[in-house]
Amino acid sequence: MTGDGESPAAAARDARTLHQRARGALDAVCVVYGIDPRRVYLTSMGGRNGGLGNAIPVPVPFRRRYLLRYHRCMRDAEPLALRGLFAHELMHVVHYSHASYGELLGFMGRYVLFLLTAGTRFSAAATWARALEHLTDLMAVQRGEAASLAAWKRFKARAIERGDICDGLHEMYLSSNEIDAVGASDGALKLAVDNCIGTLACQDALHPFRRPAS
Repeated sequence: MTGDGESPAAAARDARTLHQRARGALDAVCVVYGIDPRRVYLTSMGGRNGGLGNAIPVPVPFRRRYLLRYHRCMRDAEPLALRGLFAHELMHVVHYSHASYGELLGFMGRYVLFLLTAGTRFSAAATWARALEHLTDLMAVQRGEAASLAAWKRFKARAIERGDICDGLHEMYLSSNEIDAVGASDGALKLAVDNCIGTLACQDALHPFRRPAS
């Protein structure tokens, strides 16, 4: 039996089911974003630290690949929330794909610096990271993913309350209420996008982001 009383066979079956659900949700968002799903590897993760998922560039010569990870507690998520996780993480992939290798290395180094100083919420690194994560959500909203993002944010808040994850960086992201607000107003969305791009450009002239098409 596993730690939660589930047999190993049942746990393996549940893991396969979740992976199939996750792959389907990821592929659906890839279609919306124009990403070749064959370039995106998918795996699960556990533990309480690290949030519900992340996107990591994989150093494959000549053609970039990306690794997306999802937390196993997403097995309890509704389909819309699972899609919202990938709507956010795949937008990071869109950012990565528009960066040169030099920009990408600079970006990864800057994000690592933020993680190493994460206790300093008002540092320049934290301001940069907050603008980065907000812009990631906002660009996903621009592509019609407001409802899925809000569902993911609400699930994430419940997962933190239950103790499934311990995400000390939760406050760096837009809340479900903020997603609902910008999703309902084109003016509010444009203003929020412009503010984020201004913050990123001021702090790093070589940031790997491009202004979204209007």
